[in-house]
Amino acid sequence: MAYKYAAEIASFGIENCPPEGFEVDQMAYLWCHSPFDSKLDFIPPGVKKPRRLMRGEMKKRCELLALSMYETEQQAREYFISRSFSEDNIRDIGEFIAAGHVNPPDGSASEIDSDGHFNFHESFEVNLSAKFSVLGKIT
Repeated sequence: MAYKYAAEIASFGIENCPPEGFEVDQMAYLWCHSPFDSKLDFIPPGVKKPRRLMRGEMKKRCELLALSMYETEQQAREYFISRSFSEDNIRDIGEFIAAGHVNPPDGSASEIDSDGHFNFHESFEVNLSAKFSVLGKIT
């Protein structure tokens, strides 16, 4: 599969990225703005701020080129609320939740952690903003 951020992966020398992933065929939830902001939503943090890709272990740098998603809407809400984000962070990540169905041609996912979070590396061809809809404000 060709990944959307393959050029960044190569230019920063990030090895084993994305790692052997899991195919997903499920609903996924993520934080966003309403309406979607093309400069902020569906853009991994390492693309928004490439200098973050210059430091840290390979695994973390690879994660910065993935989208953060959650298995359930409740998990996405709870984790957002537990983090107490600053106003700057909220402007960057949004304060709404969107839901959409992701499936194998869309990309690959990491294992789902105990918070219901997984990293999703998009395929080159997918337009996730067309597959997701805003559900509402988080709080």
